[in-house]
Amino acid sequence: MVNASDNVKNDLSGRANAGAPSEVPSLEVGWRTLRLVWPFLLTGMLLWAVAAASFHFLSAGRAYVGGESLWSKGQKDGVQWLHTYHRDCRPESFAAYRAAMDIPMGDRMARLELVKDEPDMDIIRRGFLQGRNQAEDMPGMVRLVRYFGNVGAMREVLVIWEHAEALLLQIDAVAHRLDAMVQARCDDTLARLPLMDEVMRLNAALTPLQQQFSDKLGEANRFMQRLLLGVMAATAAVFSGIGLALAWGGVRRSIGSEQSLADSEQRYELAVTGSNQALWDYRFKSRQLFVSESLPRWLGYASEQFAAGIPAFEACLHPEERASVMDAIWVHTRAGTPFEIDFRLRKSDGSYLWGHMAGRAFHDGRGRPTRVVGSIRDVTERWEMQRAMKAELRARLVAIASLRKTLSAMTEGDPDMAVARSRDDMAAISDAISTLARQMRQGKEQLEAVLGLSPDGFASFDAHGRLVYVSPAFTDLTSLTPAEVMGLDEQAFAQVLDQRCAAGHRLGSLEAVADAGRTGQRYLIELAEPVRRVLALQWREGRGAQVQSVLCLRDVTHETEVERLKSEFLTTAAHELRTPMVSIFGFAELMHTRDMSPARRAQALEVVYRQAGVMVSIIDDLLNLGRLESSEGADMERLPLDLAPLVAQVLAGFQAPQGRTAPQLHAAPGCAWLVVGDQAHLRRVLVNLLSNAYKYSPDGGDVTVTLAPGPAPVALDQECPGVWMSVRDQGIGLSPGQLARVGERFYRADASGSIQGTGLGVSIVKEIVALHQGALEIHSAVGEGTEVRIFLPLVRADG
Repeated sequence: MVNASDNVKNDLSGRANAGAPSEVPSLEVGWRTLRLVWPFLLTGMLLWAVAAASFHFLSAGRAYVGGESLWSKGQKDGVQWLHTYHRDCRPESFAAYRAAMDIPMGDRMARLELVKDEPDMDIIRRGFLQGRNQAEDMPGMVRLVRYFGNVGAMREVLVIWEHAEALLLQIDAVAHRLDAMVQARCDDTLARLPLMDEVMRLNAALTPLQQQFSDKLGEANRFMQRLLLGVMAATAAVFSGIGLALAWGGVRRSIGSEQSLADSEQRYELAVTGSNQALWDYRFKSRQLFVSESLPRWLGYASEQFAAGIPAFEACLHPEERASVMDAIWVHTRAGTPFEIDFRLRKSDGSYLWGHMAGRAFHDGRGRPTRVVGSIRDVTERWEMQRAMKAELRARLVAIASLRKTLSAMTEGDPDMAVARSRDDMAAISDAISTLARQMRQGKEQLEAVLGLSPDGFASFDAHGRLVYVSPAFTDLTSLTPAEVMGLDEQAFAQVLDQRCAAGHRLGSLEAVADAGRTGQRYLIELAEPVRRVLALQWREGRGAQVQSVLCLRDVTHETEVERLKSEFLTTAAHELRTPMVSIFGFAELMHTRDMSPARRAQALEVVYRQAGVMVSIIDDLLNLGRLESSEGADMERLPLDLAPLVAQVLAGFQAPQGRTAPQLHAAPGCAWLVVGDQAHLRRVLVNLLSNAYKYSPDGGDVTVTLAPGPAPVALDQECPGVWMSVRDQGIGLSPGQLARVGERFYRADASGSIQGTGLGVSIVKEIVALHQGALEIHSAVGEGTEVRIFLPLVRADG
């Protein structure tokens, strides 16, 4: 093998002599030929594409013609079947009418979707298939309307189509009115004659539109044919001219390029031989490594030393770095990313020089590396400089240690410095300096700490009425930073704070706050951003020159929310108790004031008894809910218990409504779900969920209870293992709006009142689950049933 310089020279000389016909490779001939004939090839491909488009759109036009025939036939057949239905009143006749009308109705569904900005292709496909169009014609039919729907005759075709559909919908509306009259009274044919006349009138109006549709569609097809033929002719003329011009210019440029290439390659050869860097090139196909003469000269080897390729280069690497350098080169080669590596190369005398390699790999179309090229630069001087810098650094470290000893003696009595002695020198010096700085800041920090601990916000104004200070709590409550409000006068400050208030709860002016304080009233505002918050404001006059007045802000959001919830709860509870009480009082008054038959009296007593039971149930639920909230689980038994037997016992004792199947349990056999909780409360949870599942699935369906392990939900913010108990029904389900309100007190998803309940069952379940450190999830959709999932943490093995 020859050295790298010889390889470069041979390669350059081969390129320089490429002008000789006998030496030009076939690939070069093919490439130059392609450069000359590509405009003609492109012209042929474009003509083929335009011809294909012509056949495509013309075929689509013929498909619309065929679809119009099916459309007309379906419409006419539908009218005939309406006549038959008018005479014989048979449901089969009206069903035949619907089947016939499905064809034009399917085309209407496709047309309505086609004219949208972002059509749904599945809807268009279903519509055209319903209209009995061929599936192979559908892409062309879609493109014809999408691309040419607003052009000339095609636009008129769509307008006629839309008008015809309007008459078709009128016929369909009359047909449904006719069906209603037939259902009501079949023998009254005279009453249906006006409807049949209306059908005939609309049918007669559709006939000319159908003819116009066919005529305009034919006109549109002829227009597209002329347009596409013109495009073909123009394309052929333009690209043929471009091809001739490019071929002429290409031949002239080719001659000049060959001479320029020869000159460029000669300059490249001079640059390689005169460079102070060693260049290398490894090709995977031939497994050859080419290096410039600089690298063998630096190392003191002959040029033939690297004839063995990669193994020869690898043998020159330092043994400690050989594996890491080769691995790094291979990793970057596979990734195709540039790389730079420093390593040591052994010289012929046994010493080492430091080299800096930079390179990059090239890949073929399949992503496989084909070639790696780069350079190696001698950086031994840089590494020697770094060694000298390290020696200087060690000297500086000695000086730093001496400084540390001096500072340690100065701060000998400071308890914080005991920690500093166990750290490195720089940490000790930094701690000593920090101690002195801490002492200087101590007074200021103590004052800021006192104000920072206060939950109330303060804003003080000077003698000129300008804001000079706001506390950290003020920023937390209002999200107004000191930079936004500092220096504002009282009026401007009130306007800034007003912008964050909700409508109807604004600040107004600071004078109003001061007036409210003089009369002993509390002045409230409500912030709308960044979060809803109710603040109580107080204005106090100061006595100093720097602090003339102070505005105090206190967060009373929780207090106002508690008052609102208390009022809302009392109103709702009174309303819920009043409903059964009205029934009890009414029927009791009837029995007291009127003579009633025994059957009527028994019926009234049944109503009184049932409504009294509702009141008792509401009061019991309210008491249970209040007891759970007030005691916060203090009266609960927190004992380890196996959830599976408990669930089985509840299911065995649960009485399903008459005619309904008992709830089914799905759980892995032999598994123990050991949780800590109150057995009675957990029974109450499962009974409430089962009662709701049966009540809200009045049309039947299975009710299933499932026990399965699973991770805690994200809302609990914990990683303990647990068990999910789910109750699923096949009932009426919940809408998203109803699902958002489930768990509110007295809220029932059944607005009709036909399903009995107090609206407190889920509220009680939520409280019990929360007291067991669990979570409640509800998944539901209208008409698809509801699944309520309860998560309970399992007892830890180490607990």
